[in-house]
Amino acid sequence: MFIGIDIGGTNIKYGVVDNSGNILNQNSLENNQNIHPNIIFEKFKSIIPKLIEQFPSVQSMGIGVPGIIDKSGVLDVSPNLPLWKGFNIGNEFKKISHLTIAVDNDANAAAIAELELGNGTDLENFIYVTLGTGIGGAIIINKKIFKGTSGGAGEIGHTIINSEHKDNSLQPFRLGILEEFAGRNAIIKNYQSQVTLHHSGIQSENNLDVKDIAELAKYGSKPAIDCLNSIARLIGIGLASAMNLLDIPYVIIGGGISQAGDFFFDTIRTTIKERSLPTISYKFEVREAFFKQNTGIIGAAMLGANKLKAGNN
Repeated sequence: MFIGIDIGGTNIKYGVVDNSGNILNQNSLENNQNIHPNIIFEKFKSIIPKLIEQFPSVQSMGIGVPGIIDKSGVLDVSPNLPLWKGFNIGNEFKKISHLTIAVDNDANAAAIAELELGNGTDLENFIYVTLGTGIGGAIIINKKIFKGTSGGAGEIGHTIINSEHKDNSLQPFRLGILEEFAGRNAIIKNYQSQVTLHHSGIQSENNLDVKDIAELAKYGSKPAIDCLNSIARLIGIGLASAMNLLDIPYVIIGGGISQAGDFFFDTIRTTIKERSLPTISYKFEVREAFFKQNTGIIGAAMLGANKLKAGNN
């Protein structure tokens, strides 16, 4: 058995996972950009020992984080968790437990779950995309994560789709990127604009989140459908660029927004077919992720399990 911890921008999910990817126990903590990581680690000082006591067969722990992790385990870049930048997450968890510990980007962790137990088991190469608070991605080549020079390969959310974008509140490397136009904040803003545009009389509630918009789309809400269609087109453009660059025709999409309905995937597929090279467009596949709800926990647990198997403590 293995502990998996999925550190997200709005919450932190954790649980115990068996060899088959079944979650035996799970829970969560609230998280946001203003909560300092020291507060989170303080909570895990009591959580981890209790999990180990409850599940004494636990052998390893994996942690998935939204951002770029360098080779020493330090979170080098994390726009959605700025207070975590510079933290050596692996070392902090080693202070809590003597288990084998692995830390990686959360999308890499989710991609491993799909590669080994999900809808990527039959693929040698694929691009994994997770649509949540931000837009994360991972590249699988020859059934292994491709990390690049600094560990940041696969950051499809940072694909530049608008070179003219100006926003003084953003760092230059965030200007015009896919995540700024199709991430959580952009989706909520887009939906609110659609409600106004349609004069639908629908209340545009301030506490409405992406999962609520996806649910509204399932039930035929025109503002929600139009919003997610426009987001799907942008995601399709970003994916077509990545597929053209890498010559990889297979994509697996996970995360909360991906559950909006068939129309969402249809729009992505139509856009890729229009915008990808002929060598891609005639044979590409876009697959919905096998793991719908707890991919991050399962993938993180598998990070630790794989490190344990490799004998790297």
